[in-house]
Formats: sequence, structure tokens, C-alpha cells
Amino acid sequence: MLLLLSLRFFGSLGVMAYIIIAITATNIQVLKLVSYQWMPDPVAYGTITFATTFLATDILTEFYGKKTAQTAIFIGFCSMLIMMLMMVLTLGVRATNASFPVDAQPHMLALFKPAPQLFVASVIAYLSSHLIETTIFAKISALTNRKLLWLRTNASTIFATAVDNFVFSILAWIILAETPLPWSVVFQTYIVGTMIMRAIIAVLTSPTLYIAKRFLPKHSIGFSNAPQ
Repeated sequence: MLLLLSLRFFGSLGVMAYIIIAITATNIQVLKLVSYQWMPDPVAYGTITFATTFLATDILTEFYGKKTAQTAIFIGFCSMLIMMLMMVLTLGVRATNASFPVDAQPHMLALFKPAPQLFVASVIAYLSSHLIETTIFAKISALTNRKLLWLRTNASTIFATAVDNFVFSILAWIILAETPLPWSVVFQTYIVGTMIMRAIIAVLTSPTLYIAKRFLPKHSIGFSNAPQ
């Protein structure tokens, strides 16, 4: 609903803003593990928020075009870098002994102290998966003459989330990790488990793309340049 309201009031700029906020929130939420009855292993809560960014880029590709969607992707990438730089500079400033109202430094360190392998893996996975997703979405749209919306949104999102999950897991937990995890653990816990969750979210949120047309700002009604 927050994504649709952003679209309704601010158009493509609102969706871009949502992507930036969602990515920032994901980098914090990923530190929290949650369990669900239908999932064999716990998953990072940030997975849920991050999955909505694929829906956001689908909305941009469908109603504003592939170039606009890819612009939003690169803006999201820059926001990740800027946020990290800001927090590194903040953490580098010595806090006073009498911080008011509490000593926030330990809490900020826990949330924002960068783990290089996680940041590099996250950036590479984000860029590759979202660029692939918008390309597949636009290609299917052109091949089907902009019909079968459910097909292009589900196919592009599920494939792209699989790429994101695979790239991030391999880089973060095996290639760049100081102590690499066994492949079997990475595959079962981080790849398969998270992929199931993301596939479920993709299917459940796909009707939102049909609803999104009703939330387009008036000046966007009838605007169509998706196959770019």
C-alpha cells in the first residue's frame, strides 16, 4: 500500500523514493531473523522488504518505461553508497562520555558498522538482479504485445530474485567470507530457504501491478512507453 500511495501522489518520483527507502530499511532489517511455520529455517526479515523493490521496478517499467526503471535502479545503488559513507563518517567521530539521552554509539555500531563482504555482495547482487529483472520484463512485454502482465511480472521477478539470492549468498558466505561456510549450508539455508520466501512474495504481490494502474496520477493515465 505504501508503494501504491507513493505512486498515486508522486508518480515515478514517488516509486523511486520508495526504492531508496526500502533499500535503506533492508540493510537494517537484514540483521533480524524471523521464523515462519511454513519455512524450515529462519530468514532475514529484510528479505520481505527487499522483495517489494522488484515490484517497484516492474511498476516503473510497465508505466514509465525500461529507461526510467533502470535510472531508479542506479539511484538506489547510489543511495546505498551514500548511506554507507555517511554512517562510516558518523561512526568515526568520537562520542562524548555523557551522550544524551543515552550512549548511542554502541547501538549505531551494531546497526551500521560495515561488514565489507556483505556490502560488496549486496551491491553486486542488487545491481545485477534488478537490471536483469527490468530487461526480462521489457522483453516479455514486447514479445506479448504488452499482454499477459501476470506472466512478465512473475517470470522476471522470480528469476531476478533467484539471481540476487544466489549471487549474494555465494559472494557473502563463500567467496568473500573470512571463514567460508560449507556449500551445503549456504545452499539449503541461504539460497533455497530465502528463494522460497521470495517466490511466495512475488506471486502474492503480482496482482498489485494490475491495481497500480488505478493509482497512477492523472497526468500519467494513458502514458505508455514500456518497450524501450
